Amino acid sequence: MFVQVKYQLRSRGRSVLVLCIAALLAACMAFYVGNIGVNKAALQSLSDSVPVTVRITSRNGAKTAGLNIEAKPFDHLTEAGVHDVRCTAVAAGAFSPEVRAQEMFLGGDTIVRAGNSLEALELSADNLHFADGQSAAFLSGDSAQCVIGEDYAERTGLHPGDTLSLEIYTVRQSMNGTIYQMIGNAALEIIGTHSAPGGADVILPVNFLRTEAETAGVSFLYDSCSALVVDSTHLKDFKAEMQKYFMDINPSAEDPNAGDALSVEDELFVKTASRLRQNIALFQSMLVPFFALIIGLVVLTTFLTMRSTRRDMAIARSLGVSKWRCAAPNFISTVLLDMLGCAVILPILSAALHIPALSAHAIFGLFTLCAALGTAAALLCLLRFDTLTLLTQVD
Repeated sequence: MFVQVKYQLRSRGRSVLVLCIAALLAACMAFYVGNIGVNKAALQSLSDSVPVTVRITSRNGAKTAGLNIEAKPFDHLTEAGVHDVRCTAVAAGAFSPEVRAQEMFLGGDTIVRAGNSLEALELSADNLHFADGQSAAFLSGDSAQCVIGEDYAERTGLHPGDTLSLEIYTVRQSMNGTIYQMIGNAALEIIGTHSAPGGADVILPVNFLRTEAETAGVSFLYDSCSALVVDSTHLKDFKAEMQKYFMDINPSAEDPNAGDALSVEDELFVKTASRLRQNIALFQSMLVPFFALIIGLVVLTTFLTMRSTRRDMAIARSLGVSKWRCAAPNFISTVLLDMLGCAVILPILSAALHIPALSAHAIFGLFTLCAALGTAAALLCLLRFDTLTLLTQVD
């Protein structure tokens, strides 16, 4: 058997032709199956390339800042599979003895803004000037530190390194005006100044402000909140979960300050994901016809390249050799050449198309199976001859 297989492979013209055809068919399969993998990978990574932003808005959807966002729905949102949370809060402060002595607090003399990052506060790092060893990273913590405006520093005579003693009040916007609730007196370490035009007098971490409010038993409110969905491929589940804590946006809603509606900016993601899913569905629906075509082409090429061996098989049959022993060397040699052609072209395509190793092995296995089926079918056709007629046939 081995000698016969070797004899078949020594036919250089036929071997090179089968090898080239196998490489071409394997390349077609790699492109086709690789496209399915590329689309699936693009769909899985779509959350990173096309992020979905969620924002807490007013009931009519017109406002995304200056809201009264309760802590409970905020916590539900931030614990529901989101990242890159950006949130802010506003407060008012009383610094001077005269303001502290007022019987009714009317807004104080200090504008306080809190946030968990510079991006949340829409501040540029170029406008902040920190003391040695300090940075904007303090905003992500809950330390009693702050940055003050340069104008505020000039008014109060305070500098980085000093301690700011400030009475802080929460701010709630209502249809009838602004409502203030006192949190208490805070001793804040000044770690820098800022020169942002129109900025707050005092900037501090939002987590510190919330902790102080909850310790004092005062209801804490966020001013704005946005985040990115971690896994946008499960948007339906995310939206269903959020409906438990947020209402749908109603353009006719009257309260402009209630932060209890949620906006999911998913239009671009949904359109892109829909196209990718359509591509994947189309490719997968045509897999069986595609493999049938590959098998058909293998049958055709094998039949045409092995027609010249029919006389040799007829001679073997006349000597009493069974059909399967006549076909086996041809089958083995052809499948080996097909596997070799696939093995030569597949690493090149894998590198060019970034096909994962697991997918490349799957393509190799599928092509080998198609080649085996096609070769077997071609040999069945070739073996359908009358031995005596073929031997006595004149070319």
